[in-house]
Amino acid sequence: MASILKRKDSYFIAVSMGYDRGGRQIRRTMTYTPDEGMTKKHIEKEVQRQAVLFEEAR
Repeated sequence: MASILKRKDSYFIAVSMGYDRGGRQIRRTMTYTPDEGMTKKHIEKEVQRQAVLFEEAR
């Protein structure tokens, strides 16, 4: 499951990919910045969509 943090005008998305041989967690991250003019509702939907796509791409 992806975790999403809002940072000013962008969103930080992190996905856990399991653990390495040493027991350390492996995480991938990305930043999503919405286009100007997007409504709040559209941004919320798009952030969720981006998180799902990012998680599935792992």
